[in-house]
Amino acid sequence: MFIENSYRRAGQAVILAMAAGLALAAPVRAQINDKVPDEVQNIEIVEHLDEHIPLDLKFRDENGKEVMLADYFNEEKPVLVNMVYLNCPMLCTLVVNGTFDALSQAEMGENQYNMLTISFVDGETPDMARAKMDNYIGRYGMPAGAAEWHILTGDDESITPLCQAIGFGYEYIEERNEYSHQAAAFVLTPDGRMARYLYGVAFKPATLKYSIIEASEGRIGTTVDKVFLYCFHYDAEAGSYAAQAWNISRVFLTLFAMAFLVFLGGYWAAERIKRKPRNNGPVEGTS
Repeated sequence: MFIENSYRRAGQAVILAMAAGLALAAPVRAQINDKVPDEVQNIEIVEHLDEHIPLDLKFRDENGKEVMLADYFNEEKPVLVNMVYLNCPMLCTLVVNGTFDALSQAEMGENQYNMLTISFVDGETPDMARAKMDNYIGRYGMPAGAAEWHILTGDDESITPLCQAIGFGYEYIEERNEYSHQAAAFVLTPDGRMARYLYGVAFKPATLKYSIIEASEGRIGTTVDKVFLYCFHYDAEAGSYAAQAWNISRVFLTLFAMAFLVFLGGYWAAERIKRKPRNNGPVEGTS
């Protein structure tokens, strides 16, 4: 009786919680017209851990100098990469800001890594890169612990294979003149292998620090968590992204579904125990 009453109360709590979750999620679904935009569904980061990127790709740095990715990879220093577009209205700036903030708190030693901020938009120029760099250096100084930091621009002949090697997807939204993409930072080994994918716009200083240290030793990490933010349909008044709200509601409902399945499993197990015939031994006088 105790087990049955306990599971009945647990079941009522789970049902009430699921109902609350559905009620909270309903306005979010209504906000985005009951579907994630097709443009967002097609944008993803596909991890290629322990795979090399092509180091012979040509770009131009913030001073207009032609460089190859190989110039920044050697046998000593790992490389921290941000993929951005320089005219991004919000998300790219948040990613780079988050990287600088985490590095400033990570207590890195000097000359620990190289940092590259690379534009994925053909047509952005070294002058744009120089202006962006000057802005950051004026605000933050150089990234803490970095031996070098450069902002690179290039054309699709180099951008496309680099994005494919990293697994970084993006899509141009013509009606908004913006690019849809996810937020992440990438840590590579000194020989150009993908070592760690760090998702979101705010990074834990210790996670970033030890990701860089592990990469410097040629060690390949695993994904700690994925917080997918999309540079799509940013609402300045609301201060949020529609796609982000959808993801939150989807995770919320998934957790409740998992809780409900756990409850059902426990309830069925209790029912089997309750219905199982009890063996109390032979009745006196029958043996």
